[in-house]
Amino acid sequence: MLEFLCCFFIPPAWSRAPRRMTAGAAVWLLYLLAAREQPLAIVRVLPQCAPLVAVTLWLAHGAFLALPWLVTWAPLQQSAMRRALGFLAALLWGLVPPWGLLGWLHPLTLSGWLYPAWVGRGLPPPRYCCCPWRWVPGAGRFR
Repeated sequence: MLEFLCCFFIPPAWSRAPRRMTAGAAVWLLYLLAAREQPLAIVRVLPQCAPLVAVTLWLAHGAFLALPWLVTWAPLQQSAMRRALGFLAALLWGLVPPWGLLGWLHPLTLSGWLYPAWVGRGLPPPRYCCCPWRWVPGAGRFR
């Protein structure tokens, strides 16, 4: 549940930041908080991997996901239209591969959890659109 809450704090943290680096750091920290179990999962899946490498991968993954938000940020003195376009650009940039394939925490893809009556359950993550699970032998056991 904490992951979902972090997802919905990304836009306000980004839009109210006084400087670009503060906006990037806020989004980066929210991504790291939401993926806090990732280093342990990396060590479990890859036992030969050192814990320092797992933590480095976790930090790099968070920085990679925060990059669109860092680049599209606009100062508070800019017009509301410019800031809204920057927000829309960050949302769309975060959906296209490789960001959409590596990032599972995105405000648009998790909107289905807030509105479960929606037929589409929000926007499907791009990684689900790239692989038709019905035609992959044995893929049902991974769902």
